[in-house]
Formats: sequence, C-alpha cells, structure tokens
Amino acid sequence: MAGEVKIEKEKKKSGSLWLWVAPEWDTPEFKEFLTSLAWESGLGEVVHDQRNRLIRFPVDSRQGIKKEIIIKSFHLARKYDQWRFRFIPSKAVRSLKIALTLERIGVPTPCPIGLFEIRGKFRAIEASSFITEFCHYDYSLMDLVLSAREDPEQKEVIKGLLPFLARDVRRMHDAGIIHNDLHDGNVLVLNTEPPVLYYIDLNRARIKKSLSIRERARDLARFNWDEELQRLFVAEYMPTKAEDLLRLLILERQKRIRTIYLKQKLRRAVGGRRKKAFRQEQAERRKNECS
Repeated sequence: MAGEVKIEKEKKKSGSLWLWVAPEWDTPEFKEFLTSLAWESGLGEVVHDQRNRLIRFPVDSRQGIKKEIIIKSFHLARKYDQWRFRFIPSKAVRSLKIALTLERIGVPTPCPIGLFEIRGKFRAIEASSFITEFCHYDYSLMDLVLSAREDPEQKEVIKGLLPFLARDVRRMHDAGIIHNDLHDGNVLVLNTEPPVLYYIDLNRARIKKSLSIRERARDLARFNWDEELQRLFVAEYMPTKAEDLLRLLILERQKRIRTIYLKQKLRRAVGGRRKKAFRQEQAERRKNECS
C-alpha cells in the first residue's frame, strides 16, 4: 500500500515539506498555491470548521485551480495525535491512499488531487491537508434517514438506494477496506439515473488482506436504520449469509450503543469532578481574600 503513493519530501532547515499532486493537476501554479499556504489567507469559503476545517475554492486559472476544490485541513489538537502521527501515516496520507484505492476498485469518492504537509523536528506535523475536487451532490443519506421519520415516502427513496450502497460497500470490504466511520452522513447522494453514492471522510480507514463477517458487521454498525432497512441491505450485500450478518450487525450495533453510553457517562463524571474542584478552588480563594 505504501508503495502506491510517491510523496515528494523536501528537506527544510527545521523539518520537511511533504507534497503529492495528481498528474493532471501538477502545474507550477497549483504547487505554489498549496505550498505558499495561500489557501489559509481567508480567500476560500469555509464550509465546515469543527474538528477539521473544510475550505472551498472556485476555479482560478492564476493559481492552477481548474475545477472547484475542497481543502480539508486536519486539526491535531490532542497530544496523542501529535505524537502518533510521527510514526504512522497521518490522516491526510491515509485519506489519499484510501481514496486512490477506492478509485481503483470503482467505488465513488471525491477525486483526490493533492496532499500537503509541513513537518517540524522529529516529524512533528505543523500543517496537514488533503485536497479533492469539490463533489456536487443533492443530499446525504442522513438527510433522507432524518426526513423519513416524518415522511414515509422518503423511506422508499432509501430502499431504492440500498442496492447501490450494498454493491459499493461490498466492493470496499472485498478489497479489505474498513472505513471505520461508515455512517449515513458520510454517504453523499447524486440523484441521477442511476444514482451515484460518494463515500467521504476516509482518514480513519484501514486496509487488511481480508475481512471476516464480524469485521464487516462492525464497520456497518454505524448506519442508523430500523430493522426493515437492515434486512433489505444485508440481503443485497451478502445474500448467502444474510441472517448471520444481520445477527452480528445487531450485536455490534448494541455493543456500540453501550460503548457510547459509557463514554458519555465517563465524560460527565470527569466534567463533574472538574467543576467540583473549580468550585472548591474559587471558595478557597474567596476565603483567603476575606481573611
């Protein structure tokens, strides 16, 4: 896998610059646009800015932008991430490799066109971005799932998409790809005939030689569907072992719900202790001020 992507690594005084550009985008103007950090100057449209920042840029021949693009800039706020990505592929590198693999096996994803990283001393990531063509779509699968709760007709639309979803995910899994964040919000729908489904947020994905049925079920457990939709999906995805897969899928979803509940309980407990310590500190400070 690692040998499939050749990333240019230019040494600097205090580290290195990592760069990969798709052949059809490999122009001096576009490279200059990426490496000069011009895209952080506020010229683009910020479409998302939470854990990661997504910036959309229009066509601009002066900067070598031939089509609309999205730059995904990864925030590495946790010290854990700052250390581990010195030794393992970063989120941007992983996204690039998975996107190229999906393209190779015929599973739609926004076309990857670039990767840019600044590495400091000891390979510490100072900036990390993954660049794709902007993906035009009509709605996400999550939009349909949420609207189906009020409008039964939307559920029929979901049923019509399940064969295409099952085909794509089966190709993905047969190639050994575990998405690790495969949920309704990460499936974008282009409402054509036939429909096209795009799979996004690839930075958690992994590739193994093969996947067991339990690993497949675990990767599918994030889809938030009722039992009818689950049954229809597994019948399309693995018709010869549909009941086995459905049983494992239900178990993995229940396990996931329990894990989420325990994490939330732990966060509340930790947050409660912090608030209590803060109140005690404030009370002690007021006491000292009055004495």
